[in-house]
Amino acid sequence: MFGYILADLNCMTDDEYRRYRAAYCGLCRTLGARHGQISRLSLTFDMTFLLLFLGALYEPEETETEFRCLLHPKHRRTAVTTRFTDYAADMNVLLAYLNFLDDWQDDRHLSALLASGFFRSAHRKVADTYPRQAQAVRDAMERLSAVERSNSPDLDAGADCFGELLGALFIYDVSDYWAPRLDCFGRDLGKFIYYYDACMDFAADRKAGKYNPIVQSGAQELDVVQARDTLTLLISACTKNFEGLPILQDNGIIRNILYSGVWLRFNDKFKNDGSTA
Repeated sequence: MFGYILADLNCMTDDEYRRYRAAYCGLCRTLGARHGQISRLSLTFDMTFLLLFLGALYEPEETETEFRCLLHPKHRRTAVTTRFTDYAADMNVLLAYLNFLDDWQDDRHLSALLASGFFRSAHRKVADTYPRQAQAVRDAMERLSAVERSNSPDLDAGADCFGELLGALFIYDVSDYWAPRLDCFGRDLGKFIYYYDACMDFAADRKAGKYNPIVQSGAQELDVVQARDTLTLLISACTKNFEGLPILQDNGIIRNILYSGVWLRFNDKFKNDGSTA
């Protein structure tokens, strides 16, 4: 259910692209430093967005480092890190561990079980550091699993669970003035992602007989036009919260992601479909 919060690189300026890549590289290196090099394989663009978003709001002190990447050794690269890079790396591990466990429980993939074993100690460490977030994620995942086991056709039931999960992660400090607005933003983004995932997986889930709230509602085909309209309403609620925040730093990058990047995978998958899929 992750990997949808992307940047539209074709619509970025050169400076925005360098800035986005530096944040991504900073997160990748921080993951390796804090939780072992293999943990870097779990890196998501979603957590890059999290650190950029919180960094744009709070504007913390930054550290810039030049390095050579083993995967891209031709040119030196730049990594930018803040205190939110550490936070995003820890949240990445928190979600990766529970995601692997969920994959094992749902599909019995041995690779997921082995991966969850690797992340177990890192997850325990993060949970000790951020007990509120860890408990919120566990609770939301348990409720989401219950919704799926019941084969509920209620789209809101699952979306609310995932919204609560992301809302908790976007709140870095519950005592902060912006915490309520960040909670609303995260919840709306989580609902968008949940419905987005249901749309993207509709055909595969229906064929495999796996839970999908749109399938459970009785739909034989995905109405792409209706799906786009619903997604537009959901992301509009999210962007409304964003527009109410005093964000100037990296504003162009965040707008790029929320207004264009989030649609990349949807548009690519359904580019040849007029109304149904």
